Amino acid sequence: MIPGIWLEPEVIGIRSPIIDELPDEAFFQENGKRVIEKSRYQLDYRHPAVIARMDNVIDTLVNEYGIGYFKLDYNVDVDNGTDFNAFSSGAGALGHNRAYLQWITRIMDRFPDLVIEACSSGGQRLDYAMLALHPIQSTSDQQDPVRFAVVSAAIPTAVAPEQSASWAYPQPRWSDELNALTVVNTLLGRVHLSGRIDLLNEKQLQLIKEGMDVYKEIRQDIKTSVPFWPLGLPKWHDEWLSVGLYTQSGMYLAVWRRGGSLTCSLPIRHSGELTAKLLYPKGFEVETVWDAEAGALKVTLPATTCARLFKIVS
Repeated sequence: MIPGIWLEPEVIGIRSPIIDELPDEAFFQENGKRVIEKSRYQLDYRHPAVIARMDNVIDTLVNEYGIGYFKLDYNVDVDNGTDFNAFSSGAGALGHNRAYLQWITRIMDRFPDLVIEACSSGGQRLDYAMLALHPIQSTSDQQDPVRFAVVSAAIPTAVAPEQSASWAYPQPRWSDELNALTVVNTLLGRVHLSGRIDLLNEKQLQLIKEGMDVYKEIRQDIKTSVPFWPLGLPKWHDEWLSVGLYTQSGMYLAVWRRGGSLTCSLPIRHSGELTAKLLYPKGFEVETVWDAEAGALKVTLPATTCARLFKIVS
């Protein structure tokens, strides 16, 4: 395993002693005063003192502590930017953003094996200026797996599946169906596995391991896949959700039932016969019928909140 660490490299707490080591010009400003957001100052990466300090932080963590994975988070909303050394606050923010990306590029050049995860920051940073440099993107901190299902179904509209990290966080108090659902949430992207795995019983642990084994089987297909949505793009309160991936070895299809009828018809563009093979969770209740005339896969799931992952083959 690679040791990793969580950093917020663009901010410093207003009570940190470090703020006295940097000039005012190293921070976002408005009308000559440092911008404060959530008890933090935002650093301005156009300033060389910021770059020097953060290079030292990264180099020390990598060279002395062996860190190989960074989660770089961004938990402020400095929408007004900075008007220091700029003809507008928006121009100042853009200059900072470009300087920050140059800093990331130089880190990757120095440490080519380093993995850097970017934070979506509520969707503010789901752009390919950021994503072009970061191999992995955290998609959401949503803690309800049933709500997270919508994020998982919709996120390929913004992030390539091979970069898209959605959380699975199984809990010992949850049913097998809910623990399987939280695993399905992450299987068509980049697995972020958390939760209280240490408290799971043997049966629950095997259910999670089964999902990880399935992921290891399909992940090479994900990086060249193209997403599709049989039910159209999901809405927040939809009772049935679905997203699929076209791959060179066939189609993968994730289906969630959060209420409504027990059966849903999923249109899939295909001529001829199709078969849906249940990949996960194996042995759980499900019925699938391919309706060639309608060009749709009819899926029947139990009368509970649940999810399934299929491989669709002709």
